[in-house]
Amino acid sequence: MSAWRGRYLTLTGVDETSDLPFVTRAFVPDPLPAAPTLSTGTWTAVVEAHDALGRLAEQLRRDPRGVRLLLAVEAAAAEQLAGGLLSAPEALRLWREDGLPVAARAASGLQHVPAGDARDLLRHALEALGTTLRDDHAWISPSGGDITTATYVAPPAGPDVAAGVEAWADWCDSVTLPAVVRASLSHLQLESLRPARQANGSLARLVLAAQLTAQLPVRALPVSAALLRDRPAYAAVLDVARRESTFDAVVDVVAGAARAAADDASDVLAQATGLVDDGVARLRDSGVRGTAVDIAADLADHPVVTASTLAQRHDVAFQTANVAIDRLVEHGLLLQLNEGHYDRVFGASEILELVADAQPDPSMTDPPGDPGR
Repeated sequence: MSAWRGRYLTLTGVDETSDLPFVTRAFVPDPLPAAPTLSTGTWTAVVEAHDALGRLAEQLRRDPRGVRLLLAVEAAAAEQLAGGLLSAPEALRLWREDGLPVAARAASGLQHVPAGDARDLLRHALEALGTTLRDDHAWISPSGGDITTATYVAPPAGPDVAAGVEAWADWCDSVTLPAVVRASLSHLQLESLRPARQANGSLARLVLAAQLTAQLPVRALPVSAALLRDRPAYAAVLDVARRESTFDAVVDVVAGAARAAADDASDVLAQATGLVDDGVARLRDSGVRGTAVDIAADLADHPVVTASTLAQRHDVAFQTANVAIDRLVEHGLLLQLNEGHYDRVFGASEILELVADAQPDPSMTDPPGDPGR
């Protein structure tokens, strides 16, 4: 069996939110095949995605500076797909303050995802999103409504979900497929099973990002930002896969997103490190030395700073850090982001503009992300 199949179960009950009776059909996907059938065009997209990921991997091996920028773009886009509003520059500021919202915080921690088996990966993702395996119905509704308005109902909680998760994990750990194909089918299956109490879309995307970046020297890929750019196609993959019983749609979307994310990441890294290197050269040409140069050299990974964090990071006195900040402001490398003379926050404006441009417009929130349970 190389196509996507499943069976339908009839569910009846009373919705706990609306108190309305319902009769609906839940889809129970079959276990994934070891050798899925894909079109020639889809295989071409897979090859192009792997080429782009390979170029990014080589770039990261040469110079890993700027990884935090990629994670900030991914965090902001992950939050947007989950229905929130967050820009990449704001993600960098909130990250510094340990104030990221849940979906963004989970995405920003991609580097800490375990490299073990699929069960470890799922366990980590559930914990990162603050959720657990569900014991009730799960569905998708375009309006975020109750099960009576659902366009998709996942397998009922209990043996069907438990068996589905076990089969998914076994497949992930045993199948020998290109990483992009494996990650695509894995994503489709998790979206279909919707095994968590909440945040199922975020859960599936976090696992997707982890599986796509498993072979990178540093786990950082703004794949959620790429999915946002083609949101209608991404939102339709579950329905298309069920209707056509094929994997082409989901692999096409994920392969395209992986390729775009890798190319975008390469551009961001190249531009950010170029800006940093140019800034350091300008400082040295102006006779600036010491802590100010050290701070400037670190701006690709820490573009939002305060005197207290810099004093700690560079092991200097608070006043030394303050003086260094003033020098960087004078030379146009830092800009104060807030008002006042106390608790000042500064940012590398050119780098913040760079990450803002790498993220789709955060005001584009329709349709809402993860519309359901």
